[in-house]
Amino acid sequence: MAVAGATVVNRHETGEQCAKLESLGAKIFGDYQAMLAKLSGGIDFCFIPTGIPFHAPMTMAALRAGADVLVEKPLAGALQDALAMRECERETGRLIAVGYNHMYSPSTWRFKEMLRERLGRITVIKCGRMGYRLDSYYARNGWAGRLKTGAAWTLDSPFNNACAHQLNLMCFFAGDSLGESASIDGVQAELSRGNGMIESADTACMRIVTANGIKLYFYTSHCSNGRHADVMEIRGEFGTITCRAGKTFFSATGKPEREIPEEVGCAPVEEIVEQTKRKLEGKDAFFCGSKMAVAQTICANGAHESSAIYSVPSDMIVRIPQEGSVRTEITGIDEAMQRAFDEEKLLSEIGVCWAKPGKMVSMKGYCRFSGGAA
Repeated sequence: MAVAGATVVNRHETGEQCAKLESLGAKIFGDYQAMLAKLSGGIDFCFIPTGIPFHAPMTMAALRAGADVLVEKPLAGALQDALAMRECERETGRLIAVGYNHMYSPSTWRFKEMLRERLGRITVIKCGRMGYRLDSYYARNGWAGRLKTGAAWTLDSPFNNACAHQLNLMCFFAGDSLGESASIDGVQAELSRGNGMIESADTACMRIVTANGIKLYFYTSHCSNGRHADVMEIRGEFGTITCRAGKTFFSATGKPEREIPEEVGCAPVEEIVEQTKRKLEGKDAFFCGSKMAVAQTICANGAHESSAIYSVPSDMIVRIPQEGSVRTEITGIDEAMQRAFDEEKLLSEIGVCWAKPGKMVSMKGYCRFSGGAA
């Protein structure tokens, strides 16, 4: 594989990396449009590891320049941008691969097959993903923590960035067939902000209803104490599968829980490229394309259509110096999210005093993000 070119906007900070690229024959550009104009028709594949507001314009420009694309997740900030990317993909006859690492691992697809075998009809999938972001994360560029960047919808949040992987997996596991994600019928969310330096949500709980009747519950925050392990639980007519602390457990209805060997994989970049290559060659591949990835975008947009973003009261906020920056923690958020997870409720439904209920929004026929709830 020959490297034809790369766009580097901070060359003064990345001299060593640029020198390495040039040693491989790459020409370094300061602007992606100039790069694509120069290389148009002479590139086969384009990697786009950029921020959310740049996914749509950069992807479509690369497709029109004759390249297949691997773009960072999520597919886009707003559904209309995602749909425009899909239409450009169709028009150009090129391919979009989306960087949901789990989806390129064979074990993830085997895991989905195993779910139906062990659980029968799936009824509920729920996931808790808690962590934190330092102030330095939000200060590092012009789009982190933003709803919009210029005219482009960004909607940066846990469920549309760092934890979009888990939301995408839930939609995938809920899909009727092995190679598809579920269609989304409705979304109800409660969005909150603990860190006052951002405008988007850093804390959210979501209830999602799929067209095939499965309920998805998602609990996430970047204002956690960081001490709670991620957990995903899938319940069906014959029992429950639980993934926690890197292990998988099965509990048949009425039986004790036992560990099983199946797991959700996470593919390295080399495997993502290999599986995408197989897809382009018309071979069977473990792959996440634009059609599959759009389900997560619908969920993220639906969350903002359902709920305004409410600031958590200052007396519930703790600011902690850490790693040369500051971490924001919402007092009691980890315990509240755990209880909501256990009871399959939203935070307002378990009596969290600052949580505000959002409305259930129909996503049937949804095609354009409107700007969110007032």
